[in-house]
Amino acid sequence: MRYHYKNSSKWIGCPSGFVYFGGLYHIFFGTNPDNPHYGPLHMGHIVTEDFLDWEEKDIVLSPSEGDPVGIKPGCAVSAMGRLWLFYTGEKDGSEYINCAVSDDGYLFEDRVMKEDLISPFEDKRYMRNPYVFEYEGKYKLIACASDEGRGRVVIFDSDDLTNWEYKGVAADIPEASWSCGEMPELFSEDGQWVLAVQTARAMPHKILYRTGDFDGYKFTPDSDFFAIETGSAVESARTCLTPDGRRIQTAWMYDNRNNTACFTAPRQISFDLKGNLTLIPAEEVEFLAKKESTFVEYEKGRLNIRFENKTLRSIPYAYEPEIRVLEDVGTVEVFINGGREVLSLYVC
Repeated sequence: MRYHYKNSSKWIGCPSGFVYFGGLYHIFFGTNPDNPHYGPLHMGHIVTEDFLDWEEKDIVLSPSEGDPVGIKPGCAVSAMGRLWLFYTGEKDGSEYINCAVSDDGYLFEDRVMKEDLISPFEDKRYMRNPYVFEYEGKYKLIACASDEGRGRVVIFDSDDLTNWEYKGVAADIPEASWSCGEMPELFSEDGQWVLAVQTARAMPHKILYRTGDFDGYKFTPDSDFFAIETGSAVESARTCLTPDGRRIQTAWMYDNRNNTACFTAPRQISFDLKGNLTLIPAEEVEFLAKKESTFVEYEKGRLNIRFENKTLRSIPYAYEPEIRVLEDVGTVEVFINGGREVLSLYVC
C-alpha cells in the first residue's frame, strides 16, 4: 500500500495506543509475529512523522509463555516525560488491566502498576480496553466491563498512573451481542464531550458516538448513540492529539475475504458549523483526497461503490452528496457531506 500501514507477512490487529511522543506519532497494535493468522497477541509498534511513511519498530511487549490470547488493546499516554502503554491481559479466565512505561518510547518496563485492575462487578471475566486521559489535575481511566451481562463504562482515578481507585460507572453501553462492549474513549472536542464505544448494536457499523457533558465521574448524554463510519470493515478506533491540538483517529480496517488488514488513513474529529460530529481526512493526507473516483458513482438516487462492474455497497441518497475519496491499493475511504458519514471498504 502507498500510505496506509499494512504488514503483509504477519497478523496485524487493532490499534492499542496512538500517541505523539518524542517528535513522532506512535501506534501500538496487536500482532502475531509468527503467523499471518490471529494468534497469541504481541504488541507491535510503528512510528511516523507525517502519516504517509511508516517505520516498523521492534515488538515492545510479548505474552507470557503458554498464554493463548496474549496482550489485548488499551491505549498510550504521554505524561510526566514518559510514554505509558496501558493494555488488557487475561489470567485464569479473567481480564485485568496493567501498563508498561518507557523513557524513550521503544524500551518498556512492564507491569508497573501497583496492582492489576480487575472488574468491580461480580463477573470478573470482562474488563477491557482501558483509555486514560487527564482531567482537572487527575488521571482518569475508563474501561468496558460486564455487570450482570450489561455493558458498563467504569471509571478509576489516579494521581500518578500507577495507583488507581475505582469511582463507579461513568456511562452505560447500548445492548450488545457480547458481554461488555469494547474500545471506549471519552474526550472533549470544541467544548463538547464525546463518548465513543464499540458495540454490535448497530451492525454492520460498529463504532458509535454520543455527545454530552462530563463532570469528572459521570458522562451525561444529550444525544442518542450514532454512527459516522458506516462501512463494515472498520472497527477498534483510537485517537491522538497533535501538537497543534487536532484530534486524529485511526482504526483497524479488515477484509475477512482475504484475511488482510491495514490501518485507516488518519481522520480528524471535529464538529461542523451545524453541530454535527464529523470525520474528515487529516490535513497531512487531504491532498490525496479526490472529488471524483472511478470507484464511486451516484445514480438513480443511490451512491454506489463499485469495482470491476460489481456493486460492493449501495446507499440511498435523495440528492447527490458531496464526497472526498481516499484511494489506496485495494481500499477506498469515502467521506460524505463534509465527513458526517464515512464509508470505508476493501474493493479487492
